[in-house]
Amino acid sequence: MPTRVTDIPGFLERYLSFAQYEAVLFHHRAFWAAWWNTLILAVPVLLLSAAVAALAAYGTVSLRPRPKKWVMGVYVLFSMLPLQMLLVPNYIVLHGMGLIGTRLAVILIAVFSPYYFIFLYRSVCQIRMETVEAARIEGAGELRIFLSIVLPQIKLGLSTFFLICGIEVWSMIEQPLVFLQEEQKYPLSILFRDMEPGLQYAGAVIYAVPMILLYLCTAKDLARGISNWMGEGK
Repeated sequence: MPTRVTDIPGFLERYLSFAQYEAVLFHHRAFWAAWWNTLILAVPVLLLSAAVAALAAYGTVSLRPRPKKWVMGVYVLFSMLPLQMLLVPNYIVLHGMGLIGTRLAVILIAVFSPYYFIFLYRSVCQIRMETVEAARIEGAGELRIFLSIVLPQIKLGLSTFFLICGIEVWSMIEQPLVFLQEEQKYPLSILFRDMEPGLQYAGAVIYAVPMILLYLCTAKDLARGISNWMGEGK
């Protein structure tokens, strides 16, 4: 049966008052330690995954049709596997590398996610390869082609990628819980389970602020990208 709230003023004072925000902002050291842990994990993953996924997508698009088909098949196969199914083999590999208990373990697993490659692959496929071939004829190297031609043309896809990837990395739970194994390194998404109920609401609002700002920064490109995709589907 649903719980009835009879003492509404007391409920508001306990869960929705500004005193909760004051307690979290100025008196909750564990909250901010976990917040910085989240930031330390999220920023490298966001930047490195964008670079790795974009380079992999560009390299795959440049392949001949038959090898491209095989590469895409492998990526699609791995993307269909649930995250929980990959935790054990990832743990075995990271343990053999001596990375269990380090933040690098979480960063490596997140950076090489097949989902990010598939997401940017569609954006790279929209590039006119005639432009790339013309640049090669003029003597441009692959790195310069990637930086000067490919990246500017997938700006809309990258903006959407940063938003989706940022939200996923900012709220990840399984990877840090399995690979870090130290409460001092846990991100904020895990700390919420140990916070007082009266502080969880204020903590959740503060926790969401970076993602709200990220959405505001990418909202225009996101809307343009959706409009372009809808126009292509007609």
